[in-house]
Amino acid sequence: MEGGTEVVLVAAFGRGNWLAAELAALGLQVSLVEVSEQLGRWTPDDWEGPFGYFHSEQLTPLQRERLIEEDYTEDIPEGFTLWLADGPIDFRSSLSPHLLAESGLTRDAYEFLGQFSTLNAEAIRQKREVFRRGGFQQNWLVHLAYQIASHVFKPNAEGVTYGRPLPLFSPWGIRRVSRKGFSHSLKWVESKGVSVYPNARLVDLAMTGSTVNSLEIRSAWSGALTADQFVWLLSGEETEVLAPQISARLYPKGVVKPMWNWVRYRLRIEQGIHMETLPLKFVMIRDLYAPWTHANLLVVQRTVQSQDLDVWIRIPTQHRFQRAYLEEQSRGMTQFISTKIPGANPVVVDMPQDHLYEYQELGPPRFPIYQDEDLHHLFRASLANMHYSSSEDWVLQEWGSVLKDQSVVVESIREWKKRRDAKRLKEAAAAP
Repeated sequence: MEGGTEVVLVAAFGRGNWLAAELAALGLQVSLVEVSEQLGRWTPDDWEGPFGYFHSEQLTPLQRERLIEEDYTEDIPEGFTLWLADGPIDFRSSLSPHLLAESGLTRDAYEFLGQFSTLNAEAIRQKREVFRRGGFQQNWLVHLAYQIASHVFKPNAEGVTYGRPLPLFSPWGIRRVSRKGFSHSLKWVESKGVSVYPNARLVDLAMTGSTVNSLEIRSAWSGALTADQFVWLLSGEETEVLAPQISARLYPKGVVKPMWNWVRYRLRIEQGIHMETLPLKFVMIRDLYAPWTHANLLVVQRTVQSQDLDVWIRIPTQHRFQRAYLEEQSRGMTQFISTKIPGANPVVVDMPQDHLYEYQELGPPRFPIYQDEDLHHLFRASLANMHYSSSEDWVLQEWGSVLKDQSVVVESIREWKKRRDAKRLKEAAAAP
């Protein structure tokens, strides 16, 4: 069978939902091919990741709708919160200016983060150079804002040399996710006029020269989807796992593999007054001067179970499936939490999925982190009607930032539509 449409998106884990809805709002016929179920035995919490989302003023109304329509969301009253060796710093309370002033940071450092969205490119370049050359002790927060959610790994004092910072002073929230909510989210996409193909398998990509003609899939509906434009929202490694024959066409020189990735542990702590005072989400750093990896930097989130915490850490990808290594990290994080929360007595109740399954069952990491030089060598087929947007492209892996980076694809297809519509009008006017 063959199905005709104007734009086909291939996506997983809800990445393509807003993009599909936005393109449909332009008046285009849009199809979303959803392949999450083919990409390993992950839980919804693993799909969602460690970063939450920031209520940036730059988000459009439809992007905001996308972030809150799935299950339910919770705002974090304290905003972004750091728990350092000498105490916590939050970014949204009346004490925040005092805590930042007392932290040893320069005023220029935290004002830069608060004003980033209003600065032009040259002002940002100049500030980055100042922070790069300045003392780490006075500017570490800027490096952290650039590095903590980045898709490229940099040492602590070089964080500012790549990408852009998280908007740490914006309101911060978390999305409570579930499989039921994910299904509801696909229905939300359909309500925007998008044809959705859930639980799809990729079969082949038909091309003529440098133009993609159709994508063959198997799902509740199976066949070839023809389209004018295609959007590929899978990483090279995900593509390689799902459809080696398609990967060979889109990544003719091979795919880029990440050097680091985030993994999630679930801990249980004893109920006590400390649970009442913990923010919904916070970042713990044992030593600012040690690498922000392993059990030295924890992204902690309280779950819907009152005694449970999800804890995310960054580890080298080569150690993902080494059980003894993952267990060693768990001992480091429980010891760290014990020192910060006396009487909590944390125990690991769920190891990362990487501890339970092998690569064949789990596939690529959900939140990969690359080496800058590897991305410089990334080669994807330059096709006239194929747009790429994936973890290799998203500078920051926080939801709002991903949506911002996806806007590039929207603008490209919007321009294509303008040219096509103008051509059609011209041809209609010239017709006898």
